[in-house]
Amino acid sequence: MSVYWLSFVDTNRPEGDKFLGVAIVHGTDPQDAVATAWTLGCNPGGEVMILGPIPEDIYADTDMCRLLDRAEAERLAG
Repeated sequence: MSVYWLSFVDTNRPEGDKFLGVAIVHGTDPQDAVATAWTLGCNPGGEVMILGPIPEDIYADTDMCRLLDRAEAERLAG
């Protein structure tokens, strides 16, 4: 299993309101990570940008497997 950063946007929303959130999840590959986010309820839909695999020890367990808002995502992106 690897870790993936999934960033979700809805391009049909007004400018400045397109960002839907970020989920950091485990998966065997990028497609599996998206499916895992659906299963965990942290995939809000829209288009997804996938980064990974990324090192597993970068993020705290409390940041994993849930939908992060803009402030949380920006804090983690540093």
